[in-house]
Amino acid sequence: MGESKLDEFQDSPQLLDSRLRSLATLLLGAFAVYVKNHAHLRTGLDDDEADLLESLPRAVCKVLYTLCKIRGSKVISRFLSSHPAQFEPLLDAYELWDSQASLVWEERYVMILWLSHLVLTPFGLDGVSTSATKVDLLEPTFKAYPHLPILAHRLLFHGLHSIFSPSAEREVAALLLVRLSLRPDMQRLSLPESCIEWALSSLSDPQHLEKTSIIHRSIGLLSYLARFLASSDTTLASAFIARTFECIQALPDNSSHEAAKIISASAVARKLINKIYRLLAVTSMSMNNQGAELDILGAVVPHFLASTGDKDNRVRLSASKALSVIAQKLEAGMVEQLVDEITDQLNGNTGFDVLWEEESDSRMRLANVDPFHWHGLILTLAHLVYRRSASLGILWKVMKALLRALDFVQFSAMGRVTGSVVRDAACFGIWSLARNYGTRELLRVAGSKVCIRGIPFTSCIQVMANNLVIAATMDPEGNIRRGASAALQELVGRHPDTISGGIDLVQIVDYHAVGLESRARRDVALRAASVNAVYVHAVAQAMLSWRGVFSPDVTIRRQTASNIGTLAKEYGLPPLWGLKQYFDNAPVQSATDWHGLYLALARVIEVDKEAITYGSSIIVNVPGCSTHGTYHHVKKDGFLSHKDLDRSGKDAELAAEALCALVSALEKTAAGITSCSTFPWSKSFHIEVLEASLAHYESGNAMTLKSTAVSIAATLSFDDQSTLVTRWLNQITNDLNLGIQQDRLKHGRMDAVMSTMARLNFYKTSDIPTIASLERVLDSVFHVAERLLSKDSDVTSKYLTLKSLYLAFYIIRKLCESRRPHLPQPAFGNDHRIHIHTRHVEQAFLDCLDDHTTDAVRGDVGSLVRRAALEVASYISLSGQWDQTYRDKVQDRIEGLCVGKLDKMRDCAWNCYLAQRPAKNHQMPRFQSTCSIDYFHHMMRAGSQLPSRWYFIRGFISSAGSGDDTLMATVRKALINIPWDRGGPQVLFPYFHECVLAILKQELPDGRLAKAGLVFFAFLLDFDLEWCIGAWDYQTLNSLVLSIREVLRSPDLEVCRAVVAVYSGLARAEQWRKPLTSELQQILYHRYPQIRLAAAAGLWYVESDRRLLSLDLSRPRLDVKSDVLAMRESDRSEGPG
Repeated sequence: MGESKLDEFQDSPQLLDSRLRSLATLLLGAFAVYVKNHAHLRTGLDDDEADLLESLPRAVCKVLYTLCKIRGSKVISRFLSSHPAQFEPLLDAYELWDSQASLVWEERYVMILWLSHLVLTPFGLDGVSTSATKVDLLEPTFKAYPHLPILAHRLLFHGLHSIFSPSAEREVAALLLVRLSLRPDMQRLSLPESCIEWALSSLSDPQHLEKTSIIHRSIGLLSYLARFLASSDTTLASAFIARTFECIQALPDNSSHEAAKIISASAVARKLINKIYRLLAVTSMSMNNQGAELDILGAVVPHFLASTGDKDNRVRLSASKALSVIAQKLEAGMVEQLVDEITDQLNGNTGFDVLWEEESDSRMRLANVDPFHWHGLILTLAHLVYRRSASLGILWKVMKALLRALDFVQFSAMGRVTGSVVRDAACFGIWSLARNYGTRELLRVAGSKVCIRGIPFTSCIQVMANNLVIAATMDPEGNIRRGASAALQELVGRHPDTISGGIDLVQIVDYHAVGLESRARRDVALRAASVNAVYVHAVAQAMLSWRGVFSPDVTIRRQTASNIGTLAKEYGLPPLWGLKQYFDNAPVQSATDWHGLYLALARVIEVDKEAITYGSSIIVNVPGCSTHGTYHHVKKDGFLSHKDLDRSGKDAELAAEALCALVSALEKTAAGITSCSTFPWSKSFHIEVLEASLAHYESGNAMTLKSTAVSIAATLSFDDQSTLVTRWLNQITNDLNLGIQQDRLKHGRMDAVMSTMARLNFYKTSDIPTIASLERVLDSVFHVAERLLSKDSDVTSKYLTLKSLYLAFYIIRKLCESRRPHLPQPAFGNDHRIHIHTRHVEQAFLDCLDDHTTDAVRGDVGSLVRRAALEVASYISLSGQWDQTYRDKVQDRIEGLCVGKLDKMRDCAWNCYLAQRPAKNHQMPRFQSTCSIDYFHHMMRAGSQLPSRWYFIRGFISSAGSGDDTLMATVRKALINIPWDRGGPQVLFPYFHECVLAILKQELPDGRLAKAGLVFFAFLLDFDLEWCIGAWDYQTLNSLVLSIREVLRSPDLEVCRAVVAVYSGLARAEQWRKPLTSELQQILYHRYPQIRLAAAAGLWYVESDRRLLSLDLSRPRLDVKSDVLAMRESDRSEGPG
């Protein structure tokens, strides 16, 4: 099993446990056998071999280190042999390989870890080893004793050498030294005193070392001190407490000391210093010397509180853990003082009592606090409750701080939400509260003390559940949502019957259900609200916070506004509950904030309209504000107005969407109310806002602007509708005539035209002047279409124009079908009118059916134009007024799309194909899929009847040469199993050959169909080589081969493979074998090895040259080229035959 495969278990290391023993035992057994029997045979590998091979001990140690990295060295140590017989062979092998400089750090790590495990043997070291050779310790400050066993000398040497390594072997070297020095026989020889004295003196005076050596040496020494204090008992460690404390305390304080500056700059060193301080404090508290205890505590506790604001997460974690461990041994009064100090520091320099204010805008209050310091302090409180260090008297303070931290947020300069580490620590703290404190203990805390919002509560447990539901369903970070879900599950499980609908709530707010943010907001949050009314208020208030309408993510604001409407409609929430305070007090400042509020207000108004329409009983009588009263809010100073639309940029786009959403809601409400005389906004003002918003049309607000146009049009008379549409179309024409390039305004107006035309009340017309208005609208539409469907127009303009044409043809067709007596028959009596309008855009319409515009971001955006053109074509009868040539061109393009490579495009084209033949529709076969052999056989029969087959065959080639694997297989099977009946689709074969040549001439080297043409060409050569060769003359094929050669420079591997396939297919023909064999031999040293292998396979297929078997095509290109040139020179020297 490779290291990369094992690395995949880093996220879930416990999955390895079932196979860990067998795997580790196998590896360690092989390593032990090699060390015992073959250690002296190990030699270095050559450079060529080193790239492909690994020696057995190195390979085993790399895998073992990966297991230690994933599962932990303590777990792997359980599988290490502790037999003393392993001691000396392992140490001898280590020294031998180390002297040969053949060890890598993974081998050092595993072998020193094993040695540290063997040191635990209960036998004396002087009886384990038979060696009589001492080694120099190479440490001038280390005081060695002459009576140390030889084995101890050797272990000390390697431990002291490896403890200064920059790699992971430093940790196991410190472990080796600690275990060696704490052996009873070594303690009798005073080895611990020597090691501690050496470590402290080395830390105090590292001046002679380089900067890079100082940091690694210091980390190694600190690691040894930390392990020694953690492993030794109080009696042994007490002798070194004062000296160690003075040495460590002097490191960061000595700012003039260069080494101290380097050590203080290392996060790993600061973490180790925190660990040493914690161990010193705990040890001193276990002694009877109260004076020393107070001195150390008085120094380390402020240090830990300062370290909770460190920029590195590891340092903050070590400081918070240290404070919680120390608090376990402190009296309750001192712990309360510690908690008070933590809460004071949480307020920081805000100037407010952030934690204890009942209502506060967290974004304003917490904008100036340090999020790293908050994380460290909240993590400290979480560890306090995790170790149950917090007494019941101060539990409410801890709970209040954790709940406030669960709502912590800051916004970066780019508008992104930050502070997730604080919320993550809060989730851990609440989980610890639920786990380590009983129900009665928690219920002693009044819910009023910890409630941070106006959320209804009955107990502190219910308050925590409410806030966890909010975090689990609406937090933007996935780890916070899942952490809150886990904490909620713990809370419900540990404290049953104290949370409303607890079991149902846990099943809904599931750990996996909240993983996807869109699902958590759209589905889980609303389902959680349905459990109990208390969660309705909790979720609604969260929606009116930074997690909802004030989120910097526009998608979240839109989803939240929809959810607020759903809450008001389905869960009995008063529609204007919570919104009124924001519009009355205006606490928001930016367009981003107003955007979410306006969208929410619009959804609430729509809910009220539905209540009027269907007579549902919904509470709307909020004091001082009714549904009609909301109209006045948008007129106040400081709120959004149509003047905000005169600006440019993102704020103007958001203002356009917000105002149009509100206008749309007001219009929908007005449509359901009989008397509209009390409305302060006039219809003209609504239209003015819409027209100003159209200048900021973009994909995000397009649906809202379209909905607004539909809402306004629904309340207008037909004359007003036609006048409005005609005005917009004339404005577009004037801008085009004046050369004004405002694409957004043009797109917005065309989308508004399309939306308004869909609501034209032409069926209610009964007079000739109204029909004249409709005539003017249609004339304007076709006049604008003539300009916007040109080749120079952008894709969006073409798409919207074609949609408008579709509606125009729909109107004409419906009027023709109605045959009303008052309608002028020459105008709408037959297809003549459609032909008159369409003849101005005939060529542009053909171009739209073949629009293949691509975009670097969105890909084939021309498909939107093609589908819209097919919808238009479905309303145009291809008989009657059009000449036969034009009908054939349209039909060729439609059938070409019927056999194209895009599935949805084929479906749309097939529907258009059926709509063109209404009389024969009942005779047409019905296919379950447009990706079937029968379907393509039918289309091939239809294509064989076309006078012009250029686009049809192009579409067929695109499917057979560049579609997905299933489609290509289906199309090729349809071609191979073609029915050979009289007049059948086999007549297409000559056209296939002609079209392939034409496509390759036009598209090479990098055209859209270049790859498909080459792949299909290779398929035709495999399918019927003789026919292909007979269909093309030598000159044509020669020019094609020369043009294909340029394609080999393409970086696209698939295109290069297609070229090789074409060469291989043509080389099977006798007249082309020699020149194309030479071409394939040149490809043998192509820059891509995959193409070399394809060329070798093609040559073997053509002539079975056994010299190809000896070529190593994976070598560097120049080496392969020399071998190929030698092979070609040999062919020339042998001559023909």
